[in-house]
Amino acid sequence: MNRQEQILQVAEKYGSTTDKLFMTIEEAEMLAIELAHRIANSYPDVDCVVGIANGGLMASSIVAQELNVPMEILDIRRRGSYFKRLVYRSERLRAIVARLYRFPLVRFPMYWLMRTMETPIVKECHSVENFDSIAIVDDAVESGKTLAAAVQVIADQSDTNPITAVLCCSREYSTPAIMPDIFMGRRIQHYPWSGNSPQYDEYIKWLKDRGIELSG
Repeated sequence: MNRQEQILQVAEKYGSTTDKLFMTIEEAEMLAIELAHRIANSYPDVDCVVGIANGGLMASSIVAQELNVPMEILDIRRRGSYFKRLVYRSERLRAIVARLYRFPLVRFPMYWLMRTMETPIVKECHSVENFDSIAIVDDAVESGKTLAAAVQVIADQSDTNPITAVLCCSREYSTPAIMPDIFMGRRIQHYPWSGNSPQYDEYIKWLKDRGIELSG
C-alpha cells in the first residue's frame, strides 16, 4: 500500500467511525494532509492558512505546508480552556482526569461545566490583511462558537470571507453556530493533543521540532 492509499484509508476510517478512538500522530498527520487536498480541490486560490490555537496547530501547520502557503495563528479560546491548560501541564492531573472521564456520573457534569464556559475570547491574532483567500483550520467544531468568532475576526481584519476546514464537525449540536466548509468526520476523537492521549508528550515534541509553541 502506497502513502496516498494509506492516507485515504485513514480518512475513511475517521470519516465513518462512530467510535471514539485514540488517534496516533501518524494518523493525525495523514488526516491533515487529506484535509489540505480537499481544500486545494475546492478552494485552489487559498493563499494563507490561519490555525486556531491550540487544537488546530498541528493540522494547520501541515495544511499550510501541503498548500505551500504561510500560516498564521489565531489564539482564540473558550473560557473553560483555562482549566484544560492547567490539567495538561501536569502529567499526574492528566492521568486522574482521564480515569474520571470513564465514569458517566463524573463525565457528564464535566461536559456540562465546560459548555457553560464556551464564550470565545480572542487573545491574539496576527495580521492577515494582505491575503486574498484565507482558510481557517481547527481540529473540531462542537457548538461552532469558536469557529464563528474566528471567521468574524478574520473577515473584519481582511475584508474577505474566509473558508473553514476542520478534522471533525460533531453531531452533538444539531444547529451549531457555524458549519465548516470542509470537514473529515462527525465523531470527535482522542487526538494526540488531547490531554488524555498517550501520545500527548510526543505531540508536544512534534510542535517543538517545528518551532511551534503552545499558547499559554
